[in-house]
Amino acid sequence: MQDYLPQKQRLKIHPENDRDFWLQLFNNHYRIESDHQNLLSLHGLAQDSFAKAFDLLRKNYPARYEYSQYQVDIAEPSIQTDRRHVLDQLLFNKSSR
Repeated sequence: MQDYLPQKQRLKIHPENDRDFWLQLFNNHYRIESDHQNLLSLHGLAQDSFAKAFDLLRKNYPARYEYSQYQVDIAEPSIQTDRRHVLDQLLFNKSSR
């Protein structure tokens, strides 16, 4: 089965505080603002142009994987236990540097 899965993606996290940790983690996994801006750029297009532009967005959508396909590299080896627990629950793989 592993032969058919993509190679794990690496996310490097260098948090200064708890808020930064989660922001960096999820912004590296999925850039929702970019998605939002791409959809907003279609606003006001004629129906035919909108359909073509939306189809182009859909066909060129960046790959996004489940959390278990990511290796989270954490800069601080003394990461808090509660963060590790949440990462475990979300099924992220993790390593400390």
